[in-house]
Amino acid sequence: MELNEVIKKRRSIRSYKQIEIDRKIILNIVECIKYAPSSMNGQPWKVLIIENKKIKEQIANIKNKYIYENKRSFNADFIKNAPYILILCVDKSKCYNREVENCSIATTYILLKTSELGFGSVFICAYREDKPELQKELQFLLNLPENILPMNIIPVGIPDEVPKEKELKDLNELLI
Repeated sequence: MELNEVIKKRRSIRSYKQIEIDRKIILNIVECIKYAPSSMNGQPWKVLIIENKKIKEQIANIKNKYIYENKRSFNADFIKNAPYILILCVDKSKCYNREVENCSIATTYILLKTSELGFGSVFICAYREDKPELQKELQFLLNLPENILPMNIIPVGIPDEVPKEKELKDLNELLI
C-alpha cells in the first residue's frame, strides 16, 4: 500500500474482534519504530507488549481514573478486549528532554504500520502533565524502573467496527 493510502485509511479503532494475532506480526509493528526520528538519535523507546487480560483491565482502570472530564464518553474500557496492548515507553536518560516528542513520533509510526497491515489501533496517552500520578501508577503496575516512563498506550487488534469518514478541513484552512 502506498503511504498516502495508509495515511488516509488510518482510523481510531476502539472495538476489536476476538481473534488471535500472531506475535510475529506485533513484533513487526514494533520494529518500525527503529526508523522513527528521535532527539539527537537517542532512540529512547522501550515497548511492553501486554497480552494478560488482568493487566489490560488494570491499565484501563488506571487510565479511566485520570480521564479528562470532557472525555468521559471515550473511556478506556475497550482496551480490555484488544488482543494486544503496546505500552510505548521512553528511557528518560536518552530523550534529551524530548519525551513527548520522541514518543509521539514513534507512536505515529506504530499507528501507520498497524493500519498498513490491516489492523486497528488508537493513540491513548499514558501521562497527563497536570496529573503525574497517572504515569506513576502505570509505571508501578508495569514494574518499570524510574528512568523508563510509560508515555502512550496503543491497543492493537482486528477491527470490529468501521468508523465513519472523518470531516477534514480544506487545505487552505491549514495554511497561514
